[in-house]
Amino acid sequence: MTGTVQVDSAPRVKSNGDARRIELHDGHAAERSIAEMSEEHVQAPAPVTSAARPRRRLLAWAFAGVAAIAASAGGVAYYIHSLAFESTDDAFIEGHIVPVSSRVPGHVARVHVADNQLVKAGDLLAELDPPDFDTRLAAAEAAVRTAQATSQARATAVLAAQADLEQGKADVTAAEAREERANGHLKRIQSLVPLHAASQESLDEAIAGAHVAHADVTAARERIHAKQSAIAQAEAAGKAAESGVSQAEAELRQARLNRSYTKIYAPISGHIARKSVEVGAFVQVGQPLMALVDPDVWVVANFKETQLAKMRPGQPVVVTVDTHSDSKFPAHIDSIQRGSGAKFSLLPPENATGNYVKVVQRVPVKIVFDDPKQIERYGLGPGMSVVPVVNVQEPRGDSMRVAASRVPASR
Repeated sequence: MTGTVQVDSAPRVKSNGDARRIELHDGHAAERSIAEMSEEHVQAPAPVTSAARPRRRLLAWAFAGVAAIAASAGGVAYYIHSLAFESTDDAFIEGHIVPVSSRVPGHVARVHVADNQLVKAGDLLAELDPPDFDTRLAAAEAAVRTAQATSQARATAVLAAQADLEQGKADVTAAEAREERANGHLKRIQSLVPLHAASQESLDEAIAGAHVAHADVTAARERIHAKQSAIAQAEAAGKAAESGVSQAEAELRQARLNRSYTKIYAPISGHIARKSVEVGAFVQVGQPLMALVDPDVWVVANFKETQLAKMRPGQPVVVTVDTHSDSKFPAHIDSIQRGSGAKFSLLPPENATGNYVKVVQRVPVKIVFDDPKQIERYGLGPGMSVVPVVNVQEPRGDSMRVAASRVPASR
C-alpha cells in the first residue's frame, strides 16, 4: 500500500531576539533582520488592479492616434509645400574675385591698405621703389634725343645731296651747250677749208674742241648718276634714322609705363582679401599681391534635374544664409545653365564606357539678390552656404523682365 507523504513547503519562522530564522522546506535556512523584512514589505509595489489596465491601454491608443494625425498633417503640408516650392542645401554664394599683381619687378616701398578693407576703383594699393625705373626713363629720353639728332643730320644730308644733284643737272646743261657750240664751230670750219678760207690747223682745233665738249657732257652726266646714287643712300640713311627715332620713342613710352606701374591701383571697387604683400618684399611680374572681392555677389544653387521642370528665370526666391539664419534675403532666378555641372567638370563622365548606373544630375542655377544694400549690410561673400527656396508656381514677374530679356527667343 502506497502512502502519501505531505511535505510542508511553507517556511517556518523561529524567533530569536531581534532576528528571525527562516527555515525552508529543503532544510536550508536564512537569517534576515527584522528591519530588512520591514523595508521589503514597505517597498513592495501595489498590485495593479484590473480597472487600471484598460485606462492605460486607452491612453496609449489615444497618443498613437494623435501622433498619426500629426504625422499625416505634416506629410500633407510637406507635400503641398513641395508642389509650390523647390529648395536645396547644395547652394553657395559666388562673386568676382579679381587678383591684384605687379606688372613690373621691384621692391615694395609702401602698402596703403589693410586686410578686409573696402576700397574704390582707382585707389592706390601699393608702391614699388622707383629709382631704377627713373634711371631707365632718363636713358630712354636721352636715346630719343640722340635718335632725333641723327635723323635730323640724315635729313640735312639728303637735302644737300638733292641740291648737289640740281647743280649737276645745271652742269650737264652747260656742257651740252658747249658741245653744241663746238659742233657748230666745227661745221663752219669744215665748210671753209675747201675754199681755203680756213687752215687745216683751225680745223684740227675745231675737231678737238668738239671732242672736249662731248667729253664734258659725258662726264657731267656721269656725275648726275653718282649724285642720284648719293641721294638714294642719304634717303635710306634718313629712313633708318627715322626708324631709330620711332624705336627710341617706343622704348621711352615703355619706360614711362614701367615707371607708372610702380604704383598699383585698385582695378575695381571691393574688399581686400588674401593680402600677401609686405613692405620690403621683392615681387615678380604677375605675382599675386592681394585679391579684391566684388560686392556684387549672387547665388549658384545646384538643383537636381528633377526639380527644374517648373523652374523659370524671374521666379521669386527666398534665400537663407547660414551665417544669418534668422534673416531672409529676397532674390530671383537669373538664369539656368545649359548643361549639368558634371558635364563641365575636369573629368566629365563617359557614360558610353563600362557599366552604367543612372545618377540624378545637378544643374547650376544662378540666383540674383534683389537688394544690393542688404548684401553689404550683412557682409555676404563668395563661398558662404545658403538655402534658396524657389516659388516654382509663381510666373516671372514684371520686375524681372530685365533678367528674362537676356534669354534668347526661340525661332
